[in-house]
Amino acid sequence: MFSRYGNAETLLDGYISTGRFCMFLKEFENLCTEERAWDVWKHKINGKSFAEFYSQIKKDEKPEANAEEINSEDVKSTVCQSLDILSGFNPYEEVS
Repeated sequence: MFSRYGNAETLLDGYISTGRFCMFLKEFENLCTEERAWDVWKHKINGKSFAEFYSQIKKDEKPEANAEEINSEDVKSTVCQSLDILSGFNPYEEVS
């Protein structure tokens, strides 16, 4: 992000203060995805236009999970596993 924007902190503060931070992140992610696809197409893909290649990539992406698709049992299981992992963690213990 810093290679694209000279002072990203000011930019991010502006988006946060106007309540558009999530919109900015989605647009930034889309821009980066398109740039990576352009680099791959430019160096590796022959016989397809960029539009064809990019539309194929977008079609092959998996849709994000909806809240309805995540059931409470999965959440409980994940929380229990996380608590088990953290139960033996002591931040004040010295590492040898």
